[in-house]
Amino acid sequence: MRETRIYTQLPLQIGAEFELDSASAHHLLQVLRMKPGATLTLFNGDGRDYYGFMIESGRRSIKVAISDRSGEEQPPTLSIN
Repeated sequence: MRETRIYTQLPLQIGAEFELDSASAHHLLQVLRMKPGATLTLFNGDGRDYYGFMIESGRRSIKVAISDRSGEEQPPTLSIN
């Protein structure tokens, strides 16, 4: 099963619903041909992955709901001097 990861600049939190930017929506709808109900992983650079699903799609827009997130980012175990 393929994991679809999408970057967004938006702040992410469990329970949030929002529309993806047009470039991400185009990629999911036209290139990957995803449909409502499809699962995806979102990230915004805060060190966590957010798991969600498409709840609605239009011709050029996608609405996503966040259902879960990964745990805290672990500090590196290797130090480089």
